[in-house]
Amino acid sequence: DSFKLGCRLFDREGKAKLEYRVELPSTIKPDDELESRMDIQIPSLEKGQYELKFDIVNENRFWFEDVGSSPYVLPMDIITSPAC
Repeated sequence: DSFKLGCRLFDREGKAKLEYRVELPSTIKPDDELESRMDIQIPSLEKGQYELKFDIVNENRFWFEDVGSSPYVLPMDIITSPAC
């Protein structure tokens, strides 16, 4: 199985707008802590509230949140709309 650190951006309705993944730096065991860097380029978004959710993903199978794990959630507020 291929496990990665993933990040998904969700809009206010809970729709995933984008996903990113990076390789894990080492084997992670239950209750281990992980520090990693993920460069995320967020496209122009409409004004509103969004969430970035960071979680472990078993590639092509499931996100750990889907099987009961709690992801790290970072709320975001976009306060200006993209230029037309």
